[in-house]
Amino acid sequence: MAWESNKKGKSDSFIDVKEIEARLPSALDKNKDPNGDDFFYCAEKTGKLLATKRVSVSQIRKIFNEARRIKYEENGIYELRMLKAVIAYTAGRFPENMKEFKGIFTKAIEMAEKSEENLKRFKQFFEAVVAYHRFYGGRE
Repeated sequence: MAWESNKKGKSDSFIDVKEIEARLPSALDKNKDPNGDDFFYCAEKTGKLLATKRVSVSQIRKIFNEARRIKYEENGIYELRMLKAVIAYTAGRFPENMKEFKGIFTKAIEMAEKSEENLKRFKQFFEAVVAYHRFYGGRE
């Protein structure tokens, strides 16, 4: 769980990371979540969490750019597993603000490994997280 801050920097509620992780399997499966209810819930809460944790845009973008270039049919599962390693390394370097990111995205990558359609949805999820991170004041 992580506490959200309001505009004045005071904590007024919390983001339940376990709930995000629990809803990810549905969020990343187009058949289970065709309207994107879980998808957008998870993306918004994750983006807000990362902004609250003061994760920088460059930290997220570096990993996002790696994820975008992965193609399922071209050694995609291997590349996704390498992406997990990159995330683990980044979380090790910045444990105070990347721990939750690692947990959420490790789970998301495990879902992306299951099918080409899930990989596509994972990339869209990551893009939405970046957008919400920016919206909630993610730092440069």
